Amino acid sequence: MTTHNSYKIQFRFIVSFVLLLLFAAQSNGQQYNTIYWMQGIPQYVYSNPAHQTDANWYIGMPGTSSIYGGFGNSGFKISDLLRMDENNNPYWDEPNFLSKLKNKNLVYADAQIEALAFGFRFKEKNYFHFNFSEKISAQMGYPKDFFLLALEGNNYFVENTDHGDANFKGLGLNIMHYSEAGLGYSRILNDKINIGGKVKILFGHANAYMKSNDFRFNTNPETFALTLYTDATINTSLPMEIGPIELGGDDDENESENGDEFVFDPVEYLVNFSNFGLAGDLGIIYHYDEKITLALSVIDLGFIGWKSNVENQRVTGEVMYDGIDIGNLFALAGFVEPIDDNGDEPVDPIDQALENLDIEYSQNSYSIFMSPKIFLSAKYILTEKHNFSFLARGNFFESKLYPAFTLAYNIQPIKPVGFTLAYSYMNYNYMNIGFGMHLNLYPFQLYLVADNIFPALQPHTVQTANIHFGINWVFGYRKKTDPGKPFHGWSF
Repeated sequence: MTTHNSYKIQFRFIVSFVLLLLFAAQSNGQQYNTIYWMQGIPQYVYSNPAHQTDANWYIGMPGTSSIYGGFGNSGFKISDLLRMDENNNPYWDEPNFLSKLKNKNLVYADAQIEALAFGFRFKEKNYFHFNFSEKISAQMGYPKDFFLLALEGNNYFVENTDHGDANFKGLGLNIMHYSEAGLGYSRILNDKINIGGKVKILFGHANAYMKSNDFRFNTNPETFALTLYTDATINTSLPMEIGPIELGGDDDENESENGDEFVFDPVEYLVNFSNFGLAGDLGIIYHYDEKITLALSVIDLGFIGWKSNVENQRVTGEVMYDGIDIGNLFALAGFVEPIDDNGDEPVDPIDQALENLDIEYSQNSYSIFMSPKIFLSAKYILTEKHNFSFLARGNFFESKLYPAFTLAYNIQPIKPVGFTLAYSYMNYNYMNIGFGMHLNLYPFQLYLVADNIFPALQPHTVQTANIHFGINWVFGYRKKTDPGKPFHGWSF
């Protein structure tokens, strides 16, 4: 009978690979926590389309008006696994690492560059803004059971579950690159209420999407043999064809007939408008009195329909694996002669087992919904130069809500300069200190915002990191006496 310890050894290489993958990914959806109430920066309207910046109009410096990059991991940080003992020696703390994981976890990374942006006020109470941006996002959901199987072995599920199942159903992936053309509008209805909305036309360039409807490993309590049950869907829309998944067989079968390599044409890739999508943002701001302001917004409600170079693969079936015969393994490696009396090549048990999977291949268009985000916030104006704010933010992925909360202090000591200091709870981590600033060298504006400055100080303790910076031309600042809107800070 196969022992529990032997299976722990077999699966340790898996967890090492996935840890490297997750750490590498920490280098989808943007964080807008610290910037939410930074009224001096025109791009703060992206978190709530009801916002209106103090500048009567602005033009973003082409290509540099909004540059963003960020990552997050809701499951763990490096220091949860790699710890130091009393002698300052590193060691792997697997129990502590497993205790930090939720049943479903999310790791994401995203980036954005703004090619064109501008905004202007019309007849005092109306504000329009436009942007054209390139966006890349990657989100991967991963279940706790994956690491439990890798670190604790099969016996854990035999002893702690009714059916001996390691459930990987939470495993999912969504990577996409798309262009966004957005037009936003807000209006000051009266001295109490602002409303706003934004329509975004999306053009998808590349996507890889995987969802597991059923994905679990069952362990036989007598033999510890593993049985994989899978029902997974993989959709792709890429600038080159991938073709059906090949399980085993000759790799030459997957090469093109003429042997040529795929050629990537960046111009054709970027002007591909076949993958059309729509999204929208909605927001409202309520000025309770001269001191207290409340805000609510929902952004990225929409979808992209993928039609170009589309491939779909659905993998279903059951695979049983009860180990590898050592003699057969050596024969496969070429160290000994084949053990078959007829001199036939030895059978690879992995290939043999995978033949039980059923793979349906098609080329049908599909749609992917964006990951919506919701913001609920309040601001208290202490003086003309100082205010405090609270923000609750929720990000959705595969129907699960990932919450974040931010407390911020904003100060504008002199007219051209503003600073923000923020403290956030994000990705189930309390150690997130954010910073933001803008500097107006009329008419140029420079700004820099980060939700967490700890990556530069203690990267092994970080679960969230991002940076957002840019250059704008800003003109015609509102004055304190402008009608229809309470004063929220210095302007000129």
